Amino acid sequence: MTDINAQLVSILSRVQRPGAFYATGKTDLAMPRIEVDGVGCIALPLLSQQISQLVQAAEQAPYGKGEETLVDTTVRKTWQIAPEKIHISGKYWQPMLDGIVAQVVDGLGVKGEVHADLYKMLVYDEGSFFVNHRDTEKAEGMFATLIVALPAVYSGGELRIEHAGHSVTLNLQADDPSEITFAAFYADCVHEVLPVTSGCRIVLTYNLIRSGKGELPRPPDYHNEQTRAAACLRQWTTMEHTGEDIPLKLVYLLEHAYTPDGVAFDALKNSDAAIASVLIPAAEQADCDLYLALVSVEESGWAEYSGPWGRKQRYWEDDEDDGDFEIGEVTEQYQYISHWHTPRGAASLGNLPFEDEELCLPERLHSLAADALHFHEATGNEGASFERSYHRAALVMWPRAYRADALSVGGVSMNLDYLADLITEWQAAGGSNDLPQWREAQHFAQATIANWQETGNGWHPGLPDTQPYLTRLLKHLLQLADSGLIASAVSRIAVAGKSYQREDNPTLLAAVSLLPETQARQLLGELIQQRAVNRLADCGQLLRLALPRYAQAGTAPFLPAAQALLDSLANDQTDHFYRAVKLNVEQVVDVLAAIGNTDAGLGKQVVVHLLAQRKHYPMDDRLIPAVILAANAPDCPSETLALLQQQSLAYLESCIAVPLAAPTDWTREADFKCPGGGGWQRTSQADCEALKRFMLDPTETSWNFTAAADRREPLAAIAANLDVSMTTLKTGRPYTLRFVKNQASYDRKVAQRKRDEANRERLLALPL
Repeated sequence: MTDINAQLVSILSRVQRPGAFYATGKTDLAMPRIEVDGVGCIALPLLSQQISQLVQAAEQAPYGKGEETLVDTTVRKTWQIAPEKIHISGKYWQPMLDGIVAQVVDGLGVKGEVHADLYKMLVYDEGSFFVNHRDTEKAEGMFATLIVALPAVYSGGELRIEHAGHSVTLNLQADDPSEITFAAFYADCVHEVLPVTSGCRIVLTYNLIRSGKGELPRPPDYHNEQTRAAACLRQWTTMEHTGEDIPLKLVYLLEHAYTPDGVAFDALKNSDAAIASVLIPAAEQADCDLYLALVSVEESGWAEYSGPWGRKQRYWEDDEDDGDFEIGEVTEQYQYISHWHTPRGAASLGNLPFEDEELCLPERLHSLAADALHFHEATGNEGASFERSYHRAALVMWPRAYRADALSVGGVSMNLDYLADLITEWQAAGGSNDLPQWREAQHFAQATIANWQETGNGWHPGLPDTQPYLTRLLKHLLQLADSGLIASAVSRIAVAGKSYQREDNPTLLAAVSLLPETQARQLLGELIQQRAVNRLADCGQLLRLALPRYAQAGTAPFLPAAQALLDSLANDQTDHFYRAVKLNVEQVVDVLAAIGNTDAGLGKQVVVHLLAQRKHYPMDDRLIPAVILAANAPDCPSETLALLQQQSLAYLESCIAVPLAAPTDWTREADFKCPGGGGWQRTSQADCEALKRFMLDPTETSWNFTAAADRREPLAAIAANLDVSMTTLKTGRPYTLRFVKNQASYDRKVAQRKRDEANRERLLALPL
């Protein structure tokens, strides 16, 4: 551990007593029979017609002022029913109540025997409330109040509790009528009941009484530890966080084990809850983020067999026994933090790696047995191996000033998710740029850009990017409407980085539209010049889309960008192992329009380069469809397309001029080579020569070749491109491969001639 880790552990080691100033929860309702004198048995949930009956049977609740007991509906407006008028029965009620008492006593951190005495039933009809007050200790041994809220339909009526500068607001209305909610708090806590706005809130209040003598329990007081922890964290935030010596985040491992579904601040146990109660305000005072999360370590490596040798030989048995193996050495390890929660609830963060130097009490990570351990027997290629995983809950902190740095190790996606949450909070607060939420989102966006980790396959054009990270970032910046951040993101990420792809173009253009036109034009030109070498199609579309807006006063500023596109197209004549698939029809049109509309001379050179690369840009599949598509586009570059149209027509005329005649006999083309060599190839060569003789015979229309599969299959592969159809006759052994001649190549030429003639008519009719 580093010094800062050790200091924090030393401070928190004094926090031993669990508990808080309040405890709350819910449980399944063991439906009781509740009778009230003058009303009878009440229904649960409470029926509306019984509200008035309960009010009639009740009296206006007083409040204590010094030694006086007063009734003042401006201070307390509610109804009370004395315990002697309340009769609760049902064999499951008392066990349920005992369970509630045990739960709240544990939450309050109280030891010893505690029981609950019914004090009153309180009825809060519409408009009822109780202002801030403290409960008096109404019986010997009383140290706290328990509120059990019966199922009812109402709104408002929240219970607010304060103690030593901390406060909490609890809504005790159960979502399900089969559940009952409860809360307990120490008697010296200030609390109030907010006004009930509709319906009726009905609760049973109990005095929590500890048996025996001695000082009554009081809320744990860790003010000194909280102050020292805040000072420790504040000192940490002022340091330059460079890694090992000064960790970027602190991961305080908790004592108890929790399942992934059980990770929540209100579910922490004993001293873990006390530690959290100290760190929550300390982190806030030190301007640190604090999360409760799950720390996981996944390990794998080689294992050794330790069982009886004879059993090891029974590899066909499936009853694997992990006891027959021992862990040898860990060879791979992945450690990360997940299942994030703030004191307010769950947070949408992904898996974040951590370093050992960031752990506080690292021995706790492996102090218990692994959560999962699996051994795998040796195979023909690999020895025995194992996999195991550990999961521990932890309180995770980092300085807010270094928030983006802390999250950056989790990848760009995690930063963008967090930025989205900040923007949502800002918009929920009103969306004004003078709000602190806007400044927080703006600061985090700035740090996200500075910490951007290259993503995607920008330098490998044949591989598409998997995530439009740049688009996600720019959409967030558009919401913030910060032109400075937009310019920084485009310059650092799109121009100088690798996170740019075709899908980013619409959002990119929308983002730079917030910039001064000169700055936007400059950034777009730089991007195209820098990225054209490996993003020809993407940059071609970007320039085509940008020209109508940014070239109205002239295209000269975009000449370097157009030249970069042309150079990239020319260099595509050489096939490198990383070279992308060539432009499709739509992408050819983008490049033609982008370069041709920038400069007619450069546009004509585009046509020259496309015609020179017939292998990659064939007339039939690329260039002719491109001319037709471009001619119907509103930004058609007429001079460039007219040249390509002329060349396409010349090509079609030359194709149509070739005579087309059907075969006059059964001679068919046999332009293939037979394999040579010895061994098994000798038979294949003989079979191949027989196939060639059949194809060149002017009278034979079919041929049966009877042979085993290892002779039929090579011959079928050769014949796949010939004017024959093949059928396998499965009568007798070996099977027979039957060849029947056809005129498929002539039929293809006829179909192609029809396409050529149709394309010629289309080209001649184009409005160029």
